[in-house]
Amino acid sequence: MTTQTLSAADQLAMFSGMAWRLRPFLGERLTAERAVEMSRRGLARREESFIAIIDRALARNNHNPYSRLLKHAGIALDDIKASVRRQGLEPTLGILHDNGVYVSVDEFKGRVPIRRGSLTIEVGSRDFDNPLARRDFETRTGGSRSTGTRLFIDLDLIERDAAYVHHQYDMAGLYGRPLIVWCSAPPFQSGMNEMLRCAKLGITPRRWFAQSVPSLLVGVGGTRYSRAMWSGRPEPVVARYRPQRTCRSPMRA
Repeated sequence: MTTQTLSAADQLAMFSGMAWRLRPFLGERLTAERAVEMSRRGLARREESFIAIIDRALARNNHNPYSRLLKHAGIALDDIKASVRRQGLEPTLGILHDNGVYVSVDEFKGRVPIRRGSLTIEVGSRDFDNPLARRDFETRTGGSRSTGTRLFIDLDLIERDAAYVHHQYDMAGLYGRPLIVWCSAPPFQSGMNEMLRCAKLGITPRRWFAQSVPSLLVGVGGTRYSRAMWSGRPEPVVARYRPQRTCRSPMRA
């Protein structure tokens, strides 16, 4: 699937919604101090956060694939909570996996049914929707063997991810060095997430090479339209990846 499968009206609606939601998100840059504080707080509350997620997300939906896997394995939510508090999160996840409570990539994407013994679950793109996530706008994965998986972008999650990206940049000494992004163009998720994380950290990539073929609106109008999104900073230019030309040309800083 390429962005050309979206009509011009759908693309315009997507970019309009993005601009409206991104204004407050990009209005405040994520500083190094705040990134460290967010990570420390998240690690300190990791086990309790996991318990809160399963309690809020699974207890309210018995038809969720994970709820059905737990029921098939004979594991109650209270059993999970007790195990986390007694043994820790990693051992508990290992127990769940050993009892068949997991989902493979192909199962998550709906390529194959979930099969555990006598249990078979046919899943679709909506079966794994996170009821707790904020849905700021919709995107897709850039599946090479399918039309991609429908996903929602949660800007709160993007901000937390940006904190981890800060640590990677800081440890590797990459701040101040030129950045080139190689990810699919909108509406696919990989490129959207990467650019949003960079923008939150105040990083502007030099170029954006896309494996998917940008349509006119995304490649030209969408990129120019994104200037408001980048709060006055120079915006990256989306370019189609051309192996025969790129491989012969040295990368310039």
